Amino acid sequence: MHDKDNELKLKNDLYNAKVIYQWEAIRCDRLGNKLRWFLSIGIPFFGYSLLMLLIQNMAALPVLFFIGLIMTFVIRYLFFADEHICFYLTEKGIHFTTEQIIPEMAYKVMRGFAWFGVAVSFFAVTIIGPMAFVGAGACALLSFKMIGFESKISKSYILFSDEYT
Repeated sequence: MHDKDNELKLKNDLYNAKVIYQWEAIRCDRLGNKLRWFLSIGIPFFGYSLLMLLIQNMAALPVLFFIGLIMTFVIRYLFFADEHICFYLTEKGIHFTTEQIIPEMAYKVMRGFAWFGVAVSFFAVTIIGPMAFVGAGACALLSFKMIGFESKISKSYILFSDEYT
């Protein structure tokens, strides 16, 4: 029979127990490294190549190339990011943490965009008035939410007991 109080006690014992062995792993399950780079380069440049066929303006080529280069790194390091996993073996079970390996600079850039969005929202309210939030309300709310954007570490555990938990 499953007992929630017993599971909480076992979980607390697990995190407070002495670590017997610990190890780290970097995991990239979804795709191999070369395939991830190939997709990261191919997706933006394929899309912008089709766009170049439509607009047929060679003056736009450097701009589209620069945007494609930026999107290559965004796709590789944000959408196809590796995971850093730390495992801790104790007498009571195994607990582990998982975190995506995303450069801290990406979080700083997103927080900078969020602060810029907040400033633009306040500026729009002072110029236009409260009706500015009718059209840009979602952007303002999203900016306030993204101010504290940072890496999230998820924790999981496997308990050693009479039954699998």
